[in-house]
Amino acid sequence: TAPAGLVLVNIRPAVAHDEAGQATAVRDLAPKLDSLVQVFRTCDFEGVVEYAVALTGEHPFKVSTLLDPPRLVIDFAQ
Repeated sequence: TAPAGLVLVNIRPAVAHDEAGQATAVRDLAPKLDSLVQVFRTCDFEGVVEYAVALTGEHPFKVSTLLDPPRLVIDFAQ
């Protein structure tokens, strides 16, 4: 399915690599979900990490955080 919508997730301050420059976070994903086509990192530079979320169309979404371990949650409506 070709993407019809795109959401950019900009996280700062953040890094997705170690001091040697090796990636410490996933570069891209191909989830097997109806509304998500692909998720890929577009930036990891000077304290900014950004991911693009390609969707099958316009989908409402809700953003929240969870603790233990800390994480960002983006819930896209089906």
